[in-house]
Amino acid sequence: MKTRIVYTKFWDDNYILELGYKEKLLFIYLLTNDKVNICSIYELPDRHIKNVLKLSQKALNEMKEKFIRDKKFYFKDGWVRILNSDKYNVFSGEKNEACKEKELREIPEFMRYPIDRVSEKNDRVCIPLVISSSNQKSIISNKKSEIRNKYDYKTFEEANNEKFKAHLKSVYPEVNIELEFRKMELWLQENPNRRYSNYGRFAGNWVSRLAKESEKSLEGKPKVRKIAPPPGGYPKGDGPIED
Repeated sequence: MKTRIVYTKFWDDNYILELGYKEKLLFIYLLTNDKVNICSIYELPDRHIKNVLKLSQKALNEMKEKFIRDKKFYFKDGWVRILNSDKYNVFSGEKNEACKEKELREIPEFMRYPIDRVSEKNDRVCIPLVISSSNQKSIISNKKSEIRNKYDYKTFEEANNEKFKAHLKSVYPEVNIELEFRKMELWLQENPNRRYSNYGRFAGNWVSRLAKESEKSLEGKPKVRKIAPPPGGYPKGDGPIED
């Protein structure tokens, strides 16, 4: 049986307080129905929603259009995407990341990436989608997987090459890649007992975490920086030290 965590402050959220009772019902249903998965992108046809919530197609379309305008959900061709799920997603760890990446591979491409085109035929509620922090994080997750699979380096010296650094620059333009490679090299010298099976993955994780931190700072959230690894290092993670 699947479980979903819904924070009790949900009912005190200013946005939720301003919704009508049918809108609240649809909102909580989209968060807790049995189709919801780790990546928060799932298939849920209108007929199923209408049957469970006893809604007319007109009422459902109006509420879906509102949630799209307010950047809470995105709907297209019977698929649903929860746009801010990463803020409250408690699933973490290597196994969950692998599960999430597997789910993303099975999802239509038009739901995995930001949409920049207007409604197609028979798609009455599709409007251009603004890139949100949730979209950015999903994109980072996909690119991180690509780095793991394509750039497999057994030593840091192998990873410290212009081709790989150029790729990282194209993926994370907001990060100073040259500077971070110098930091990585210094940290590895200071921690000679740390060993990694894939230094491409090590570098990719290091830069990816900096990119995520940059996103959080843009959202007005306080930065949390680590000055030393946790006791025993990062478990199975190839994770970076952020200074």
